Amino acid sequence: MLLAAYTAGTVLLISTVILLVVYLCLTRHVQVLLCTECQQCKSFCPMLSRGCDPVAIMKAAKSGRGDMITSCTGCRACTRGCPQGLEPYLEAKKMESRRAFS
Repeated sequence: MLLAAYTAGTVLLISTVILLVVYLCLTRHVQVLLCTECQQCKSFCPMLSRGCDPVAIMKAAKSGRGDMITSCTGCRACTRGCPQGLEPYLEAKKMESRRAFS
């Protein structure tokens, strides 16, 4: 009985992760999946002291929190700092546009 509960829990967890990956891919958030949150982009962001945090933008995009307020100017400095070439500023713009239509 305990083995069945363990197996069911494991299957549920794996299914949830797979569904999340499929959802993010279908909604064109592939770069969000690639972000490892290494925080190297933060050292390049000129607006960090004014509340823009590229890592927080990517975390919010991963969790689907579109209500996060950001002061991203779209300068693309975060992309220069990202070892994978990801673009957090694009995610910030997506969140801004979703909030504008809400």
